[in-house]
Amino acid sequence: MPGEGPQGRVIDVDKGYDHFVRSFGDLKDLGVYVGIREDKGAVKPPDSDATVAEYATYNEFGTKHTPERSFLRSWEKENRKEIVERIGKATVDVLDGKQTIFRTFGQLGVWAVRGVQRNIRDIDTPPNAPSTIKRKKSSNPLIDSGRMRQSIEYEVREGGK
Repeated sequence: MPGEGPQGRVIDVDKGYDHFVRSFGDLKDLGVYVGIREDKGAVKPPDSDATVAEYATYNEFGTKHTPERSFLRSWEKENRKEIVERIGKATVDVLDGKQTIFRTFGQLGVWAVRGVQRNIRDIDTPPNAPSTIKRKKSSNPLIDSGRMRQSIEYEVREGGK
């Protein structure tokens, strides 16, 4: 912050702006993306006609034969307030020089992945059809082999990359 020093000289005191610019840089399209990445999503289990991504999509949005069992959108909706609070705290931590933006977003990603995986584990409605329960030997609608749940990851991306 410019001000007059001794003998009329201007003294420039940085109150954090340089750190702010270095920490945030060009934030256009910077974000944490949570879901199933292309490499894991393209896997087609030997006992399935669908890839992991297709199976996830069928359950997230529902189909003619599969009821909607949203695990991503429902987690985000249920946790929206905490997401906003965590982003606010993370922003303060970055501005205070306690964290970098990428480390902070990584921590948010880990937290979100755990939450989505827990949501997959805990969803119990709508229940599986009796024939599905018999085939899977389980009543958990979103877990058969666990492959979809294990495929949930996060990625910090910048600039739309």
